[in-house]
Amino acid sequence: MPQSAKEEVQTTALIKGILNGYPGNSAIFREYLQNSDDAKATAQIFILDESQYPTESLLDPVLEDTQGPALIAVNNGVLRDSDWKALKSIHSSSKTTDETQTGKNGLGFRASYHLTENPEVFSGETLMVLDAHREFKEYPGGISINVVSEGHAYSDQLAPFK
Repeated sequence: MPQSAKEEVQTTALIKGILNGYPGNSAIFREYLQNSDDAKATAQIFILDESQYPTESLLDPVLEDTQGPALIAVNNGVLRDSDWKALKSIHSSSKTTDETQTGKNGLGFRASYHLTENPEVFSGETLMVLDAHREFKEYPGGISINVVSEGHAYSDQLAPFK
């Protein structure tokens, strides 16, 4: 009887390969600037937040360690649906055929894994937290919420963004 021969992909192994090709230095800022440019942002601010935030109402208990010091990259652009999809797709990009996009190689955001195990992206009304190690209890791989309709339940998770 035939059996499935579906290829399996280890997300962490893919990210490790990507990070080996990206220096873990100031190049990370360039990647964030490219993402800001692609989002049509006209301003970019980097904040080194040394605060410690509460951990009672998080998207997942695993995120307790992410409530400490962080680099926050803020711009005034808004992600499109294709950008959200690209952020969730390792080793692929929605920008490869669009020559107007600065980050057309599509791997730059993965440089975030030099800084954190769980990159968080907040744009418009959406907060997405990635989980490459698949440790989240309910949503292994990551979670996305609408902060307007669901944010009240996760006030501690949103505290660093206020």
